[in-house]
Amino acid sequence: MGEAVIRREDLQRVYQLPTGAADSSSARAWEDAARNWAIREILLQEAAKRRLEQDSLFRARIADLRDALLIQLFYERAALPAEIDSSEVLDEYNRSLGEFVTPGNQIDLAYLQAPTREAADAARRALQAGEDLTAILSQTESLQGQALGWVSYGDLSLDIAKAAFLLPPGAISYPLKYEKGGYIVLHCRQRRAQGTILPLEEVFDQIHDRIKLRQQADAEWTLRDSLWKAYKPEIKIK
Repeated sequence: MGEAVIRREDLQRVYQLPTGAADSSSARAWEDAARNWAIREILLQEAAKRRLEQDSLFRARIADLRDALLIQLFYERAALPAEIDSSEVLDEYNRSLGEFVTPGNQIDLAYLQAPTREAADAARRALQAGEDLTAILSQTESLQGQALGWVSYGDLSLDIAKAAFLLPPGAISYPLKYEKGGYIVLHCRQRRAQGTILPLEEVFDQIHDRIKLRQQADAEWTLRDSLWKAYKPEIKIK
């Protein structure tokens, strides 16, 4: 590969690698990213050996890409939609309540994973005592877990889904043997039934982005119409 080098911070930025304390999963992520970067450099060097930059197909594709990027950039600079007010998001939400419902029964789920049953039992007791999940995880590197938020049955593996969806709201499971090793403790924090209207805060960004895309499309069409009228092109197809 020669002397190709990438800085750690650049590798992290390009591959959106995790920060903070290292564990086995983050170490694998860094290793996979380094391998992906290395093979990319190898492929680029092989392409350079074959002088593919001089290939007519490559040049044609670059020209097409350049034109598309220039048009996209022009739209972004010249067809600027108005700022979206939160009241617009609320109006759209109220008009479209039927869209923002749960597709099935859901639970607000958190979990803890431990290498041994004893460690899982200790973590379960801490949860039962009201300790914060993040605080429990910070006490030992052998524990893993997170608050998953609202999940549907199909979002989980079959064994985990069966156990989790049997839990009533607020219940914490006994340690379960986990198929990937160790033991897992499940915490069903809340439940909601199929067809429940989602609160605005859960879908705010989704609605905001939808309005933004719609306004962007309208602004682009308005710009195109104004340019058409200004240039008055004559089209002759022979």
